[in-house]
Amino acid sequence: ANDTLGGTAVQLDQVLLAQVSSTHANVQLNVATGAVTVAPQTPGATYTLAYRLCERLNPTNCDQATATITVALPTLDAVDDAPPPVPGGLAVQDVVNVLANDLIDGAPVQPDRIVLAPVTAGPLSLQADGTVDVAAGTPAGTYTLVYALCDALTPSHCDSATVTVVVLATALVAADDAAQTPQGEAVTLAVLANDTFAGTAADPALVVVTVPQ
Repeated sequence: ANDTLGGTAVQLDQVLLAQVSSTHANVQLNVATGAVTVAPQTPGATYTLAYRLCERLNPTNCDQATATITVALPTLDAVDDAPPPVPGGLAVQDVVNVLANDLIDGAPVQPDRIVLAPVTAGPLSLQADGTVDVAAGTPAGTYTLVYALCDALTPSHCDSATVTVVVLATALVAADDAAQTPQGEAVTLAVLANDTFAGTAADPALVVVTVPQ
């Protein structure tokens, strides 16, 4: 489009085109038309393609030039998450899916276009599908996890966000117990049998039983 022969715009039937080199296999020259094509799934970056233009009537009369093509990186927007508080004590899965509010090029994330590496931070763990789990036995408190949302074609291109999860104090219910035994005989009473921990039967591994002094 901007090349000349004898000071005037080049006509395709006057010249021979040849590709000299390209910095990426997806960037190629169509020597029949002069068009430079960029194949789908080409990572974002700047590429160069060198080509030679020769006169058909005088094939030794040539000149070389370079085409520079920039493939734009997608816009990534990883958005912070703050799901509702979760009960403490027991394992909680799928507290939130971090991808639900993240964007790529201003649109909802398509899983095949991004890379999300699993991350563990304290009791929080991020799975490859974007879900966040809370480990069993987590004390009450506020916990955070930072993750990176990266472009699948250019994994070094990322945006990060923070997940904040509030774990509530575990609900404990110690129910009164009663037992009966003949006078003079010992009795064994399982006091945890009717107690609950986070709404389920109390697990001896998760509680400490003491006798007030």
